[in-house]
Amino acid sequence: MFEFLTRGVWEFLIAANIAVGLVWAGIRLYKDLARPLPGKDSRPDRSQEVGASPRSSAPPDRKA
Repeated sequence: MFEFLTRGVWEFLIAANIAVGLVWAGIRLYKDLARPLPGKDSRPDRSQEVGASPRSSAPPDRKA
């Protein structure tokens, strides 16, 4: 019935299954490690919204 399923084909299928699983696990691990940590400035950046006040890196004016 399964004459094509020789030892070499079976070992290839097992190795391919392991390889696909490792790639899938690697992608998932990368996505988990690349996301921002919770509580670490999880607020969205609203500086680009319409009507938002522009932020300046210049120091405020001093009044003496």
